[in-house]
Amino acid sequence: MPALFYGAIISWCLAGAMWWWASRGGKNRALIPGIGLELLGNLLWLAVLVNFSLKARYWPFSTPEEFLLITLEFAAFTHLIAEIKAERKGTGWMAPFTIALLALGGRGTLTAEIFPPPPAFSSIWFQLHTLTASAAYGAFLVAGATSLGTIFRPDQKPQGLVGEMALGYIGLTLSMLTGALWSQFTWGNYWSWGLKEIWTLTLWLMAALYFHTRSLPWWEGQKTWILVTLIMVIMLFSLLGMDWLARRLTLETLYIF
Repeated sequence: MPALFYGAIISWCLAGAMWWWASRGGKNRALIPGIGLELLGNLLWLAVLVNFSLKARYWPFSTPEEFLLITLEFAAFTHLIAEIKAERKGTGWMAPFTIALLALGGRGTLTAEIFPPPPAFSSIWFQLHTLTASAAYGAFLVAGATSLGTIFRPDQKPQGLVGEMALGYIGLTLSMLTGALWSQFTWGNYWSWGLKEIWTLTLWLMAALYFHTRSLPWWEGQKTWILVTLIMVIMLFSLLGMDWLARRLTLETLYIF
């Protein structure tokens, strides 16, 4: 497991370096190494997930930390496809570094004691809810990291940003719908205005704001990139900061991711 884990992180970092080189004008030379290294990292991370699932006897959806592992896999494949479709221009060079950093921060999840998930998490609606949410979060992560890299290097316009945001928006919409069904069948109500639900709705509205403003002449450029970066920050806090916020506000919540 450690070899797979650190192998994926190293591969992503090297891929990020290749894409950064491509963004500096070395597109042709970075093409094969960039794709190969990132694909290797993605496959190694997939092996980590399969290994963990076989050990735990369930897919890693039961805690925010486990959910992060799935989200990073979606993010990694989303970025790889985006770079290929954008003709390997490397404008999303920061995404692999961001994915690797988050993966490194979640290494404790793979060694922590495993507990069986609550019965409510066995519902098919919960599985669909978390699967679509992880796809949405992964897309928002790539879009935000790409925008952040563009803020640092405004001479490079981001490629594939609209597609990544569309994937995130559609995935989050489906996640909210399936989550409402899961909540209804499990607790008897579609929406309870809990802490997580309010934060998810905020993220959905922020993504909707992006599509309403992106074509406005006075909003194009840096304002759009800052908005997408902010969406990524909100997404990361929704995923990793809910437990802290609930304890800080002494609020009771059914779930925090």
